[in-house]
Formats: sequence, C-alpha cells, structure tokens
Amino acid sequence: MSPVGATARWIAAARALETESETPLFVDPYARALAGEDGFALLDSMRRSMGPTAAGVGPDLYLSLRTKYLDDGLMAAVAERGISQVVILAAGMDTRAFRLSWPRDVVVYELDRDDVFDAKEAVLSQRGAEAPCARHVIRIDLAQEDWVARLLATGFDRTRPAAFLTEGLLMYLRPQDADRVVDAVTSIAADGSWIGMDVVNREMIESPFTAAYMKRLAELGAPWLFSMPDPEVYFARRAWLATVVSPGDPGANFGRWTFPTIPRSVPNLPRSYFIVATKGRVAELPGPTSTATAEHYAWGEGCDGWHLVRHDSLSVIQEEMPAGTTESRHRHARARQFFYVLSGTLTIEAEGAAHTLTAGSGLEVPPAIAHTAANHGSGPVRFLLVSQPPAQGDREPA
Repeated sequence: MSPVGATARWIAAARALETESETPLFVDPYARALAGEDGFALLDSMRRSMGPTAAGVGPDLYLSLRTKYLDDGLMAAVAERGISQVVILAAGMDTRAFRLSWPRDVVVYELDRDDVFDAKEAVLSQRGAEAPCARHVIRIDLAQEDWVARLLATGFDRTRPAAFLTEGLLMYLRPQDADRVVDAVTSIAADGSWIGMDVVNREMIESPFTAAYMKRLAELGAPWLFSMPDPEVYFARRAWLATVVSPGDPGANFGRWTFPTIPRSVPNLPRSYFIVATKGRVAELPGPTSTATAEHYAWGEGCDGWHLVRHDSLSVIQEEMPAGTTESRHRHARARQFFYVLSGTLTIEAEGAAHTLTAGSGLEVPPAIAHTAANHGSGPVRFLLVSQPPAQGDREPA
C-alpha cells in the first residue's frame, strides 16, 4: 500500500478507539479490523511525534471531532436536500456506506487506489459487512487519472445534486493536484450539491510548533503539501458558499473540546478547518434567520443571546437582559462594537460615562474601551450587538 494509502489505517485506528470509548461520538464496528496492527502502530508513532505529553491510549480528539462533524453534515445534506448520490473521494478505510443510516435510494460511490481497496474489501468480506445502500467501488488514482469520466460511467448523474466528501485528502496533494480535484468536483456538481472536507493553513505545515509532526509525515512518505489560507474565498471563487469552523468551535465541539479556541483574527497560528459548502444558485444568499432558528446561548444572570450572523469578520447577536441585570465590566482588544436597542432601556457605562439607550437608539464602543451594559428598568431589554471582528475570545476584565 502506498504511504498516503497507509494513513487510512491510522485513521481507522483512531475510529476504533472512539468506538470503544465510554461515550462514543460514533460507532464503527469495522474500524479495528481495518486498522490492523499497522494502523495502531502508525497512530502511536504520530502521537509520539507531538511530544511525550501527546502520547496516550484514548481516542484522538481531532480525528473524532472531524469524523463526527462530517458525519452530521453529510447526513443533514442527504436528509434536508433529498440528495441520493454520495461520492467519497480517497475513501481509504472509510465505512460510512456501512455504518450510517441511509435512505433506501442513496447510492454511495467510493474512489481510491487499487492497493487500498485490495486491503479494505478483504476485511469487509471477512466481516460479512453489508451496506444498507447501493455501493460502487471505483479503483482509480485521483491525482493521476480521469476519475470524473469513471464516475459518470458508473452511473453518477451530474444533473442532480450530490454530496461529495474529501476527508483527510487535500493536504497530501501537490497544490495543482488539490486544485484539480476541487475543480473537477465543481464541474460535475449540480446546483444544491454539498461538499465536506478538512484543510489546513500554511502555518500548520511550516510552523516550528508543528515541525516534528510534519517531519514524521515526510519520513513516512506522506508529507503535507497543500494549504488553504482563506477557505471562504477559495470556494466562493468556484461558486460554493462555505461554512468554516475550527475544532473546538461551538459547531465542532460535541462536549469534548476543553481548551480555549483562538479567533481566526489572530494571525500566524497553525490552524485546521472543517468545511461544508453548498454549490450554485442556492448558495448565493443565506436563508432567513431569527431567534427561533439561530444558535442560542445563555450568559450572565438569566440573560440570553442568539447568533444571527456569525462569520470570521462579522458577528451580529441579539441579546436579552432581564430587569436588574448587569454584565461584568470588560474591554475588547480588537473588536469594534455597536449596541442598538430594539425594546426597553439599556444603560452602557463606557470609561466612566453613562449612556442611556432606548428603542431605536444605539452606541458605538471602539476597541480598548472599558465598558459594561446594564438593565436598570422594570422590564427586559432587547438589543442587537454588532461586532467587527467578532468579540468571542477577545475579552478581558476591566
């Protein structure tokens, strides 16, 4: 098996450890057999390359979160959009065709090299694995051969929306080959199609903090070569609307990530991204949002908030403070904020000056200004809070 193909055993070993954990995020009954001894040895080797404190026997946090995030995104796309074609590029030891609950009309196409499928199909056959969907195996080298023609010849319908998955693939490709894979997907993806993947930025490959890890990958013959500094722009240029999160963000946490996340506005740090994107006309404009559909959070003493717009460069939040509540005094190093009252009365104290805002009025608070918001009225106050860049992770007591 090629060096890159062999990494599929490593990922299978990580899925096996998650499956066997006390509260697994997913269950893959075939993972341990697909990993074999080589997969667990490679997993241990990669952990040791990150230092003695990274070695362990439990699930790999990053890989567990990645699998769960892409599982959920894929199944949501199939259920909500009626997608019945699923294409898994560089399928490796992926078992989604077997372990996920597919609608009966779904067809899963798995593409990878001969050496990968030789090993994989033998294990699945020995285990008596039966997919609840139609499954087509396409043996092909994505970087060297015309995989689009083979996919179409196997029955893929480019006139209907499809879901594409490229998990753990692009970083191993030369930049021109990675671009070709994404452009090829774009060429056969009908409007409304979905794609899910993970990528890294340039600093992940070049940073001294990750040098030992990258060195070990190179020693194994599977170096990381491709990075994506701005995934939203990369996909927008190809007519995709991308949602990008980092491991540990609210949408990619799953109760497992216990470390603080660093906003993307902080430059020059190694980063990995989970991406889901929608193709074409339906991707041009996000759907309507409201407090009924937006992500909700609780804060302070009985206060509520809803993320109406949440991007790397802009945050729009609606918040509600009951009568008699006050937030802790603080400042933001980078975020410029604007408070706009929808109903009730909001008092903002900024650098010792008190400002009383009523419905239809607002106040701008520049970066580095110490401030606090309070509701001294007899009823709740509802207001919009616009932050640029987002203030999450950019807050210190004042």
